[in-house]
Amino acid sequence: DYAGRYIFTGYRTDIPLSFGKDTQLKYTLTEQKTSAAIDDMQFVKTVDPSLGNVDLYDINETNYTNYKSGAGEFTEQDIETMEYHRIRLDYKDLDGDVMPKIEYNLVKDANDDIVGSASFTASLAMNSYDLDASGLSAYELINTTAFDNQVILVRDTGELLLGKNVYATLQGTKDNAGTPDVNEAEIRITYNKTNWLKSDLRPEHYYACTTNPGTADEIEYNKDYLNSITGSTQVIEYDVGYNQTIRVNSTADECFNHGIGREVEDLIGALENTIKMEEKVSKLKAMYDEKKGTAEEDDLKELYDAANKAYSLLKDSTQKLFERGITRMQGYLDDTNLAVTNNGTRSKKLALIETRMQSQKTTFETLKSENEDIDIADVTIELSSAQVVYQASLMASAKVMKSTLLDFI
Repeated sequence: DYAGRYIFTGYRTDIPLSFGKDTQLKYTLTEQKTSAAIDDMQFVKTVDPSLGNVDLYDINETNYTNYKSGAGEFTEQDIETMEYHRIRLDYKDLDGDVMPKIEYNLVKDANDDIVGSASFTASLAMNSYDLDASGLSAYELINTTAFDNQVILVRDTGELLLGKNVYATLQGTKDNAGTPDVNEAEIRITYNKTNWLKSDLRPEHYYACTTNPGTADEIEYNKDYLNSITGSTQVIEYDVGYNQTIRVNSTADECFNHGIGREVEDLIGALENTIKMEEKVSKLKAMYDEKKGTAEEDDLKELYDAANKAYSLLKDSTQKLFERGITRMQGYLDDTNLAVTNNGTRSKKLALIETRMQSQKTTFETLKSENEDIDIADVTIELSSAQVVYQASLMASAKVMKSTLLDFI
C-alpha cells in the first residue's frame, strides 16, 4: 500500500491484492483463455492395478517379496509414459460441488452480449492421488476411449484434463480477423473455489467473478470483462494540462501473473517425484547387491529395473518441464519488465510535460512583460518632458491671462 491505499488494485484501493490470512469465501469466477493455455504433458505410470494398485514408490525391503514370480510381478513392462492434455487453471484446491464449464466459439450481438456458444462440462472430479475402482488415476482415465469426449477436473492441482476429441476441438479454435470486436478463439472456464490460503491473489482484481453466489450477500465484480476481447482494465488517470491526461497506476494483471507460482508448483512436484524415485533406485540397488546369489536375486532385479526405468522416464519428463518453464518464466519476466518500462515512460512523459509547461509559462510571462510592463528610466524622462511642457504651457497661459482689451486699444 501507499498513502493509505492499496496499489495494483485498480479502482478498488480499499481492497488488498492478496488474502491476508486463510479465508473461507465462495467465489464463482470465469477465466478467459485461448488454446495457447492447453499444455501437452507426460505422466509416468508407477502403479500396477493387477497387484492391488501397488505403487512402485511403496515397495521396500519388508514387502518386496509380495511382488515376485508366482505371487504376481512388478516388472519393467509395468512402467510407461502416458501423454495427456490439460488446461491448468490459475487456482488449485477447487470446489467439486459444481463442475467447471468450458465455453468456446462465442457469438456476440451488437451490444457485445453473448447470444451463442458451445461448451463442455467436466464429467468427473478427482484428486491427483485418487484411483478409480479399476486402479486408474485421472491421468490414465483421460487416455481411455470412454473419456474421448469428456473433461476431468483434478481438484487439488487445479487441472482440467481434456479427452482426445475435446482437445482437438479446443485446439482448433481460431480468431476471425474479419470480426475485430469478437475473439472467436476465446475459451472461457467458469468454476467455484472456497478455500483460500494466505497470500493467494484475490480474484476480483483479475476476473469476472461473484462472491457468495446465490445468496443475499452476493457481490458481482468485473462483469464488463466478459464484454471485451481484451478485458476492461481499471486505469486511473490525472489531468496534467489542458486536454492532457496521464495514467498513474499499474494493474495487477500487468505485474503479477498466477502462472508464475503454478509453474513453480509443477516443477517442484516433478522434482520431488524424481528425487523420490532416485532414492528408490538406490535402495533397490543396495537390496539387489545384498541378495546376489540368493533365490531372491531375480525378483529384486525385476524391481530394480522397473525403478530404474521409472527414474529415467521421470528425469526426461522433468527436463522437458524445465525447458518449457524457462521459456515461460522469461515471458513472465518480459511482462514485468514491460510494466516497469511503462511506469518509467509515464514518469518521463510527466517530466516532459512539466518542462514544456514551465517553458510556456516563461514565454507567456515574457509576452505579458513586453505588453504591460514599463521601463522606469524611459518613463521618468517622458514624465520630466511632459512636466516641462506642462509648466511652459501654464506660464504662457498666465501671461496671456494678465493682458486685457485696454492693453491693445
